Amino acid sequence: MKKVGILTISGIIAVIGMVYYQYLCSSIHNKLCVTTHYSATVFEPLLLAVISIFSVSIFTFFISDKIFKKWTTFTIVWFIFDAIFIVLAPTSSPYFYGGPDKESISIWMGSLFVIISFLMFIIVTIKERRKK
Repeated sequence: MKKVGILTISGIIAVIGMVYYQYLCSSIHNKLCVTTHYSATVFEPLLLAVISIFSVSIFTFFISDKIFKKWTTFTIVWFIFDAIFIVLAPTSSPYFYGGPDKESISIWMGSLFVIISFLMFIIVTIKERRKK
């Protein structure tokens, strides 16, 4: 997949998801929302994952194609694990002091994805330049 493709797809999904959730699933238009039951349990956490992919994909225009291919593979694997963790996590924390729930897992996984992606861009770019 090309750089523009990932940016476009993740951007479209993020924008449609945010518009859908903010306007169609608001209290005024709640009848139009087909994901009312699943919005807090699956939809919102996965939307956060897509937003983190979109935010990093903007910077892929500044990296080489070799690094982009590695990042694409990493992104696919990361998104699969992210989705599995989100689906398996409890909807609310069963502990008094708080604990992992779907929202906190999606925030942590999204943050880790952004940090690891940027570290990957920097480290692999430095290694590429040293070889030349």
